[in-house]
Amino acid sequence: RSSDLRQFAYVHERCHSEPSGPGVGALTCEERTTWAKSREYLISLDPKNLTILEQIQSSVFVVSLDDASPTGTAEDYSQITLVALTGDPTIRWGDKSYNFLTFSNGLFGSNCDHSPYDAMVLVVMSYYIDRKIVASDGRWKGSAEIRTFPLPEELVFTVDQKVLHSIQLAKEQYFQKGSDLQVANYAFTSFGKARPKKIGR
Repeated sequence: RSSDLRQFAYVHERCHSEPSGPGVGALTCEERTTWAKSREYLISLDPKNLTILEQIQSSVFVVSLDDASPTGTAEDYSQITLVALTGDPTIRWGDKSYNFLTFSNGLFGSNCDHSPYDAMVLVVMSYYIDRKIVASDGRWKGSAEIRTFPLPEELVFTVDQKVLHSIQLAKEQYFQKGSDLQVANYAFTSFGKARPKKIGR
């Protein structure tokens, strides 16, 4: 919808016209105990940090506007999957059940934590979105009415040198582990669900 586009365009424009922030999100991509300690330290640093963390925690999901432009085909999603798993940790929030990634070339990806819900929830939601995009030929066919919402607000954490150092270490560890990952993600089209049913009879 036009109102959603307005919100995302505003965020995109601000992100590209201002210096990058410290990248607190990278801390959430750390090992769980390390992130828990960093989280407690952030809260002790400034009560405002707790308010920000609670805002993020109470959200349904996180949308990440990623400048990467991975490529893929209908048969091969390997690069998209690799970038979704190993892309910029400063714009992901690893402590959230669902991160919806939008890449600069119009492709989408996601990261999700299996603990809170079954992966089929994400599969069904993604399939529904895909079918709607195909059915609409990629064009919004709903109401043209632009609803007025307050513009998004930047969530600015209070950080110190200790936090900045922890962010740097988290990024280094994240990229080191990501560099060791190999991904092959292909569409399997040799046969569909009918064949196993036929064989099972």
